[in-house]
Formats: sequence, structure tokens, C-alpha cells
Amino acid sequence: KPANILLTKQGAKLLDFGIARRQPDEATGSSRPRTLTGEGLAVGTPGYMAPEQLEGKDVDERTDIFAFGLLVHEMVTGERPFPGREPLAPPALEGFVQRCLARDPADRWPSCGALLAALATVGRTPSRRRLAVVAVVGGLLFAAALALWTLRERRALPADTPGKSIAVLPFQNLSASPESAYFADGMTEDILTQLAKIQDMKVIARTSVMRYKDTIKSVREIASELGVGAVLEGSVRRSGNRVRITGQLIDASTEQHIWAEIYDRDMQDVFAVQSEVAQRIASALHTRLTAPEKERIEKRPTTSVEAYDLYLQGRELYNRYRKDDNEEAIVLFQKAVALDPQFALGWAGLGGAYGQRAIRFGFPESWVDSGIEASRTALRNDPALAEGYQALATNLSRQGRLQEALEAARKAVELKPSYAPAVASVASNLFNLGQLDEAISWSRRSVELDPRSGLRMSILGAFYDALGDPARAEAALRRALELQAEIGQSNWSLVMFLLRQGRKGEALEHARKALASAPGDSYTLHAAAVAELMAGDPARARELFERQVSRNTPGSNAKVYLAYLYRRSGRIEDAEKLLDKTLELHHRLLASGNGYHAVPLEIAFVHAARGDKDEALRWLERARQAGWRGWEQANWSPLFDPLRQDDRFRDLMRRIDEDVAAMRRRAGL
Repeated sequence: KPANILLTKQGAKLLDFGIARRQPDEATGSSRPRTLTGEGLAVGTPGYMAPEQLEGKDVDERTDIFAFGLLVHEMVTGERPFPGREPLAPPALEGFVQRCLARDPADRWPSCGALLAALATVGRTPSRRRLAVVAVVGGLLFAAALALWTLRERRALPADTPGKSIAVLPFQNLSASPESAYFADGMTEDILTQLAKIQDMKVIARTSVMRYKDTIKSVREIASELGVGAVLEGSVRRSGNRVRITGQLIDASTEQHIWAEIYDRDMQDVFAVQSEVAQRIASALHTRLTAPEKERIEKRPTTSVEAYDLYLQGRELYNRYRKDDNEEAIVLFQKAVALDPQFALGWAGLGGAYGQRAIRFGFPESWVDSGIEASRTALRNDPALAEGYQALATNLSRQGRLQEALEAARKAVELKPSYAPAVASVASNLFNLGQLDEAISWSRRSVELDPRSGLRMSILGAFYDALGDPARAEAALRRALELQAEIGQSNWSLVMFLLRQGRKGEALEHARKALASAPGDSYTLHAAAVAELMAGDPARARELFERQVSRNTPGSNAKVYLAYLYRRSGRIEDAEKLLDKTLELHHRLLASGNGYHAVPLEIAFVHAARGDKDEALRWLERARQAGWRGWEQANWSPLFDPLRQDDRFRDLMRRIDEDVAAMRRRAGL
């Protein structure tokens, strides 16, 4: 953009290529680079971004040509282009800029070379008035050539330092039985886990690499999509008590082998193989391995191979995130820790699976208590187990013990820096505590580590929305659904974003489509119900909220919305019963120590529905102090209607807006 170009007597000086330097992460103190760009995510200065960038579509050399057209126009006229302004002079320059700024990339100059050739011909016989224009354009030639060449070269490079980043692709199962696939996947995840313990290395998360199982894509394509410089491929053949593991480390830029090895061992030695592979890779990539990291990598998780095998089966089922699979996973984890009561990973698996019963599948909250106890047992057996801290963080967060959850998640990241679930957990807990600027830094990092996860991308989009950056928010939310359209939370986030932007028709269309694909999902039910209400169909909204409430599935404000609709239709007694239940539940949560801002917010909604503005505003202030930043519904939801004209409510929202604006500045948005 013009601010980055300085015209001097010596010529044009390009001040900033936009290339990131290695600087300490303000959130972690790490010197690892933070690559913020996920595929399809709009990152840049919005006023200088091409349409395809803002829409989260693929970008190429022509995207930079669009930005260059904006730059030329602004440097010549002093303003950005807009319809109806006086044409540029000379006419050749007008045509040149118009072609740069074509909405369709296919209509722009096809390459930087073609652009520079065209630019050189502009104004060859200038009039007196045109001399200044031609001087500017001529001065741009060198800077443009250098900038566009640099941008083209930069785009061809991996997103991180090649020698420090790796993706462990799913190992092939070469065993006679297809049922042994869980073991091959387990080797993939455990080698990935060992590498993730190294601070000086970026390791792509399981959820992203598993999407390349049985892929026909080249190593170079995969590395480009994941933003890494190296890829580990391998295979596993298991026969009785013997196992053969092969591994080959490949340089993504050349597709040449850096290292390869075959391990033919007894099953008892499988942990030594995992440790050796991780250390050989670290050495091959010239990665710094500290003594504590080496100790953690070499630590044997259990003395029982049978317990380990049960754990791998349980983890495979747990990772499917389905109710029946969760129940089977619990049984397998229980068998594993029965064989080896000191098996910390088995206890961590139990802690996570117990918690998911309540968090994901609507079982009683007592399962979260069991999850906390299992997680603490894991940490008593191994105080340096990142998985134990992450399971604990997940369960504590469910109970609204956000500060404790944040501390546990940070500890997990300290022990395992590339542990994407823990990085995401830090982000979510910071967000729920109202620390949006720190939260978005960690959310970007989680996307960097797990770039093919729709959920991670969706959460990043919601964080951008909360910080008042709608362009980046929408790009990330739509990219999330390109990655994984089936995730209910991602669909809900996009619908809420569209409603916040006043785009009710789009919100309704998307919500109906999502509900048709997943009619039983709590998030899609809630999104569809709210969208129908805002589109003017309270009867349909009431039907959907009733479905959600009857299933006892978690959902934001469902009972309060239903009470609101009952009151509108004259069912006052039914509405009061729902409000009483909501009030009782949330006061009980407060008494248990739940510090999540949604709890006082729900209480505020109940009082607002009953016309008690004083109490409603008192509880809204308490929600603000607990971390509520007003972004989800404050500017459109009818639940706030009884308060909108009250000066105290307006003052509260003004203070929240000021807080968010300060955080947006600190986040660099």
C-alpha cells in the first residue's frame, strides 16, 4: 500500500514486504513464528485486499496485481477508487488500472511480467499535465518489480521455517487384518505426540493429518496445504508379538528423502521405536532438543503392552466423537487401567471420555466430576503428562472454573507445545474470561497447528466477530464449513454472525440447510430456531426450541427464548415455569462456583423477561465483570428488547464497546 512506498531522489524505496520476522509470541514468550494464515482465511489490510481474498477463496499472483492496481490509483489521485470519479490521466493508465482491478481474476493481467510490460508503455509521449503521473509510474517500476517478485517467491514457500515444521501422515496398515488399522493410526498419533513435545518444532495436529489418509496428493501439495517443510510417511505391519515399523522423512520442497529407517522389533520395544523415531527426526531437522524434552520423549507410558493396545483401541473410538463409540472407549480405557493402575495415559483417556458424556452427549453433570477425578489420577501417576492436564482443563471449563482450566491448559502447552487441543483450550478459556486480544492470538496458533480443522477455523471466525472484524470473521467462518460442513457449532456461528450483520435472509437460508443435514444437532436446532424467529415465523421458532428443550441438549438461551415465545402467544403460566427452572438452575451453578459469564447473563434475561429492569441490569453488569463482551446478541436479540431504551443499558454497552475497541487495538486489528 502507498504507506509502504517512499519516493526519494535516489528512486522508489519499498519499506515493507509484509514478511513476518521471528519475534517472541506475546502470549507465550516463544520465539517460534506465528503463521496466521490458514488456507482461505482473509489476512491483510482489508482496504487493499482482492474480492477473492475477502471471500476466503484461492489466491494467486493475480491477487497481488489487484492490490497493485489499488496502489497506483491511490498514489496518482490521492484516493482509493470508487464509482463515478474522474478518469485517470493518461487514458492508457486508466485502462491499465481498470484491468488490475477487475473483480474476476481471469480478467486481470495474467502475470507480473505482463503487468510490468504494460506499465512500462504507459505515457511514452507525456503532455505537461501527465509528467507528474508518468514520474510516479516510472518510479514505481523498480519497486513494483521487486515487490511482486518477492510476493510471488514468498507464496511458493511453506508457511513456516522448513527445517522446523512437520506433518506426520497416517501410517499405512500392512498387517494381514484390516482390524489392525487402529494400531497403525495409533503409531501415527504417538509419534506425532512425541514430536509435539519439542518446543523448537511445529507439528501438525492429528485431526488435520488424518484427513490425508489414503490420499493421492503429492507430498509437496500436502506440505503446502499444511504449511510445513517436512513430511513423515510410514507403514506398520503387526504379526503376533512382532511389529515392523518403517518411516521416511521427506523434504517437501524437493521431495527427497532426508532420513529413512526400518524397525523390526518385539511389541515390548514399540515405545523405544517411537522415541527413537522422534529423536532421529529432531536430529535430521536440526531441531534443538532440551534435556527435559528428551526425558519426556523417552519415558515409557506403561509396562503392559496389552494395556497399551486397549488404550489405542479406546482412543481410536473416542476420537470419533459419537455416543456409542464413547461408551465403548470408556470400557476399553477402564480395562487398560485395570491391567496397569499406574498407566497415566489410560487415566487421561478416561478423564476425557467421562467429560464428553456430559459435554457432548447430554448425560448428567456428575460425569464431569468423574472426569476431573480420572484426570487428577493421571497427573498423580505422571505429573508431566500433557494429556492429563488437557483432560482436566476440559472438565474444569465445563464447570465454569475458567481460571483453573486456563492454568491446566497452559501447563499442557508448556509440556507439549504443538498440542493443538490444549492451545485451543487456552484460547477458549481466555475468550470466556473476556480477554479477547490474548484469545485470538492463541486461536490463530491453534489454526496454524490444525489447519484442516473446521472447528478450529470456526472458533477463530467467532473470535474475529467478537473483536469487530467482520471481513476476517466471515472468511474464516465460511472456510470452516468448506473444511467440515457437518460441524453444528460452525453452522451456528455463521448464522449468529449473519444475524449480527443484519443479513436475516442469508441466516435463515443457511440455518434451514444446516438443519436439513443434521436435524438432531443441538447447535443447528438452536441456529434454525433463532433464524426463524428473526425472519418473522415465531410458530416455527417455537416448535424448534421445544424440540431442543425436550431433548435436554445443551443450547444457549433455549429455555429463555421459548419462555419469550410462550409469553408472546399468551401462555404465561408455561413461560413462568420455564423461567423459574432457568433461574433455579443458574443460581445453583453460581453456588457451585461456576464463573462463566453465561450464568449471570441467563439470570439477567429471566429478569428482563419479567420486566424487572433493575435486577436485569445488575446481573448484566455482573456478566460483564465475568467476561461478557456483548458480541453475540446485544445488537439484535429480542431478549434484550425490554432494556434497549434504558440509559443504564446504553451506558453498559458503551463501556463494553470501549473495552472491545481497546482489545482490538492490542490485537493489531
